[in-house]
Order: sequence, then C-alpha cells, then structure tokens
Amino acid sequence: MQTFEQIQQQIVDLQKQADAMRKQAVMAAIKEVKRLVNLYNLGMADIGLAIGSASKKIAKVASATKNKSSKPVKAAKKSSDKRAAVAPKYRDSETGQTWTGRGKVPTWLATKIAAGASKESFKI
Repeated sequence: MQTFEQIQQQIVDLQKQADAMRKQAVMAAIKEVKRLVNLYNLGMADIGLAIGSASKKIAKVASATKNKSSKPVKAAKKSSDKRAAVAPKYRDSETGQTWTGRGKVPTWLATKIAAGASKESFKI
C-alpha cells in the first residue's frame, strides 16, 4: 500500500506532466490559429476580439455587410469624438493587430519599422 507522501509525489509528478502536455497543446493551437489568420487575412475585429468602441462599430458594419439580413441594423451611439469610425489600413499578419492610420503609431508597428520593415508592407 502506498504512503500519503508517495501519493502526494505522484500528484506533483502528474501535475508537471499535465502542465507539459497543456503547453504542447497550446503551442499547437497557436500555430494553427496563426496559420488560419494568415491564410484568410483575418484581423482582431474579424474574429470578434476587437477592443474599443470604434473597433466594435467596424465589426458591426462588417457583420451587417456580410449577413445582409432583412433586419435593420441599429445605428451606433454617437461618441463625443466628432470623427467617424474608419476601417483599419494596416495589419500585422503575425498577430492580427490593426491600425487605422490615425493617431499615434501603435507600438507593434513602431517596433517593426524600427527593425527595418516598411510601413507600406503592412497595408491592407
């Protein structure tokens, strides 16, 4: 019969094994997601992961355009910002991050430009 300490050690060993297996599964999933994002040229808004109200508005417009159902699409609430929401102009194919070309250059793009990439190479 096993002792309590032996069972506790088995639990620790199994947890390490489970963590390693999960890490491998996550890496495989990330690789597959990156492959699909690149294959279909998807961005964060395309898969419902956009952040911010402007991105949500763009996602709604894109969704309404794709579905073209008979239901009317509700107008988005007006924000205090007078500028209209615009579609992204630049996309990082590795991460799916986008930028409209307005405002400060995002960190992901600034880093790529500093590494020698052309801003034009990220145009959608």
